[in-house]
Amino acid sequence: MQAMGSQIRRLGAALLLVCGGLLALPAQAEVFKAEADLLPFTEGFMKQVAAGDLKGAYASAKPYSTLATEDLDKALQQAQSARTVEFVQRYGRTRGHEFVSKRKVGISLARIVFLEKTDKHPIMWSFFFYQSPTGWVLDSFTWDNQVAAAFLRH
Repeated sequence: MQAMGSQIRRLGAALLLVCGGLLALPAQAEVFKAEADLLPFTEGFMKQVAAGDLKGAYASAKPYSTLATEDLDKALQQAQSARTVEFVQRYGRTRGHEFVSKRKVGISLARIVFLEKTDKHPIMWSFFFYQSPTGWVLDSFTWDNQVAAAFLRH
């Protein structure tokens, strides 16, 4: 079980690097025009995650992400490969999601945190948005099982 937790932590760190904007930035196709659009987007993303549709969730992020399509595809593959038999044994099936918090730092950076509710253990999802000159973009997102950190996140 410790190995599974360690694997999830490593995956979370890898996803943060992949999704952290450290790779080549693509031409931005779409932006969120208003800050009020961020929560409905993340809510829709999490509904897809809760329904077991990681592919659909990640696809919904592509138009707004600062990441290249190839990098998002790699992050999706990593997320899908992490959801193995061991994952289901450790966490159980996903049963829903729950909004945790929304916080801004300054006027140009926002973070929205959701809980993916499983049978046995919560999974924390964090979405980071940046207000670019043309509108809000999804700068990065990550998920992990570091529940204690949730109390530091909001």
